[in-house]
Amino acid sequence: MALVKAELKALEDLKKRGDENGVENLRLIDRAEAQKIEPRVSCLAALSSPETGILDMAAYMRVMERVLKGSGVTVAKQCKVLSIDEQNT
Repeated sequence: MALVKAELKALEDLKKRGDENGVENLRLIDRAEAQKIEPRVSCLAALSSPETGILDMAAYMRVMERVLKGSGVTVAKQCKVLSIDEQNT
């Protein structure tokens, strides 16, 4: 989000980088639209990115471990990888 005019260029650069990286539906929005989404926000402009979010990776991995173990998968942690073989043997 841009709070002052000097930050607008950086916001535009972030938008361009997001577009180049394939972020879908990324849009620059003005103050009014930002306040429709979050009334307590006060800015000149912001990026709206409805296709992205924040992920608690540690919590996600704990859930994935539970799901995998429930399916009979053995999860090995803190092990040194010596080699990787594309064959499932």
